[in-house]
This record gives sequence, structure tokens and C-alpha cells, in this order.
Amino acid sequence: MELFQPDSIMPEEFADLFRRKIPEGERGLMLAVLRDAVECFQKYRSASDRKGEALFRDARIYIFGEQDDWFFSFDSICDELGINPQYLREGLMRQAAKAHRIKSRPYNGSGRRKIK
Repeated sequence: MELFQPDSIMPEEFADLFRRKIPEGERGLMLAVLRDAVECFQKYRSASDRKGEALFRDARIYIFGEQDDWFFSFDSICDELGINPQYLREGLMRQAAKAHRIKSRPYNGSGRRKIK
């Protein structure tokens, strides 16, 4: 199952998985757990409030932690849904790094970011 382009992970590409017929039972629950983790990681990675920081930390631990012996672990869910877990992790990290680079570019006062 091809979900992502080789060099990047785009939210709309990940969302394609959820636009399809929603699986029932355990697979539906797995998909919901995975979706929540990815959305929390993306949404709260720059959070500055206590709740947002906690949600990001929990998502980061879930996605990047070593808990593959648990039925609803990140690796187990990805394997069951036909997603390469390491590839998804790498895509999330690339996306986070790109967002950080864009956010940290100097502002030149004209309403546009300075391009190096």
C-alpha cells in the first residue's frame, strides 16, 4: 500500500487513509489510535502550554518509543494496517524539521521571509 511519496509525508496524503471506507472493529480502533498520535505529534510539536506539551510528549513517546510487544503499539498498528512504521517516523521527522526551518527564518519586515 503506497501512502506516502518517497521524500516527504504530507498531511493530505496521510488523510487519504481516513477518507477510504472506515474499517470496523479492531482495525478501525487501530486506525483511530494511529491517527490521533500523528495528529497530536503534528499539531502540538510547537506547543508552549502545559497541556499541548504533554500531548506532544505522549505522542512522541508512543511513535518513537520501544513498545512493540503491545497489541496497540505504534509498530503493531502500522504492521497491521500495511504501513512501514520506520518510514512514517522518518516522514514525521522530516516534516517537523522543515516546519522548524521555515519558522526560524529571519523576518525582513516586508511581510515575507528572507530567502537564503
